[in-house]
Amino acid sequence: MTPEEFCKTYGFMVGDADGNFSAERVLKRAELAAILLRVDNELMSSDDREAGPEQQNIN
Repeated sequence: MTPEEFCKTYGFMVGDADGNFSAERVLKRAELAAILLRVDNELMSSDDREAGPEQQNIN
């Protein structure tokens, strides 16, 4: 899955700790970093699933 496909497939809603969501809410740098890390991890794990065991890099 390419990053473009991922962005079209998954949506992100970021809310406050109390569960309220606001379109005007500005994300803190740490929150954005955590979201991007989760996206990166998802892309990496989906690449591994698509590659199959014979093509996966084992370090």
